[in-house]
Amino acid sequence: MTTTVKGIFFGLSVLITFSPEGQTDPANPVGKWCLIFSNPDDTGRVLEDGPTPRIEIRSPKGIGKAKVICPGTWPSGLIFRFYLGGLEYLRISSDRIGLELSVQSYEPFYRFVRVTSAPEDLSPTGHQKPGDPLWVEIQARDAAEKPCQGLPPKGGFWEIILPPAFFKAAGREIELRWIDFYR
Repeated sequence: MTTTVKGIFFGLSVLITFSPEGQTDPANPVGKWCLIFSNPDDTGRVLEDGPTPRIEIRSPKGIGKAKVICPGTWPSGLIFRFYLGGLEYLRISSDRIGLELSVQSYEPFYRFVRVTSAPEDLSPTGHQKPGDPLWVEIQARDAAEKPCQGLPPKGGFWEIILPPAFFKAAGREIELRWIDFYR
C-alpha cells in the first residue's frame, strides 16, 4: 500500500491516516498510520509493500518536523527515507526514548548516534557505536536505491533503520525533527 500526505493547509496541521485500502479517515486514527507535518511544503508516504514498513519524507526547505503515529503496536522494524541533501541533525523521540543522529557534510562523513534519553535497562545515554542496542544504521543511497559514499546525489536519500530496541521504550507516537545543513 502507498499513500501520500501533504502537510499544513492555511496554517492548520492536517492529520491524514492511512488504511490498508489507501482510504483516508482523519476521524479514526486507530489501526492506521498517521503522519502530521508542521511545514506546509513537507510531504510523506507510508509504504507497506515488504516485511518492514518504510516512511518516506520529502522536505524541500531541508528543515522540518513531523509526527508519526503507529497503528497499534510498532512493527519489529521501521525504515525512514529522508530525501535531503545532507543530514546534519535528526532527532527521533518518543515517550521514554530520544535519539539524535548526525552525518558530517564533509569528508570523511562520520556518522554520530547519541541517546538523549532511554530507560536504564535499555541503554545508557551518550554516544553509541555499531553493535550497541540503540545504534541506528544510516546509509546514503542514490536514486536507484543503491548505497553510495558521502552525501546522496540528486534524487537520492538517507535511509535510517531504527533498531528493534528503540520500540521497547517508544509510545504510540514518534516525533521527528531534521536539518539538512546548518545555515
